[in-house]
Amino acid sequence: MVLIDYVKHYFSFPGILWFALFSAGVLILIHAALLGLTARSVRKDPHGDTPAHTFLVQREMYAELLFSATSILLFVGIYFLISFRYFDFPETFYTVWDRYSGLFLIAALAVAILLVDLFDHFVIPVRRLSDDVRGALRIASMVYMIIIFLYIKFIYEDDNYDSIILYMLIMLISRFIYFDVSVKELQRIVSGLLQVLPTLGLMLATTGLLALFGFGTGYLLRGNGVVNSLWIGHLFVILELWLISFIVKKTSRQKGE
Repeated sequence: MVLIDYVKHYFSFPGILWFALFSAGVLILIHAALLGLTARSVRKDPHGDTPAHTFLVQREMYAELLFSATSILLFVGIYFLISFRYFDFPETFYTVWDRYSGLFLIAALAVAILLVDLFDHFVIPVRRLSDDVRGALRIASMVYMIIIFLYIKFIYEDDNYDSIILYMLIMLISRFIYFDVSVKELQRIVSGLLQVLPTLGLMLATTGLLALFGFGTGYLLRGNGVVNSLWIGHLFVILELWLISFIVKKTSRQKGE
């Protein structure tokens, strides 16, 4: 299959419809889990934030991690497609690519981080998270990516992402260990990561369920790279999350009027 064949496949019926319905079901389960996390948080601190505010914070944490994971998967997927000559670029381009692909990968990961900020502002606004929580979620996204790529490596027996696993490990270690880190700072970083572990679990569950259904039914394909199929699956959830946010905002404005 060439690139246009994959595009036609992902927009074909009824596959796109069934996957959209399944991903919507996954999002409903995630919201139920977020309600559970909210209830637990309120029980632990009944004099803290209101349940509604706590739920919105939990939801924004999930959205932030979803954006981060999807953007990294997107650019790693593009890197995969270029490396395996899916695009009809001139041979001179591929000569330069083969020579400097490692630098291009680092640049792609940097652009992925900038894309998360665009998601936060223009797709689903994330306004309630502190800088410490955002930092902890960025670390959690690295842990997520390492787990996903290790899963691809050992379950699908695919060694194409070994260099990316190494980059992620180096980035993760550098967030914990650097030349002037103090014990107090290290404790703060670890504490922040532990705080967002439930969100990380929900993100892994999202990816796992989408992969189980998508690859099981044949809607998500391995031929275009498992990573590309995963970010396509995530895209359904992002669009549905945006739709929910849009409807809620529209309804709130109408009630206000």
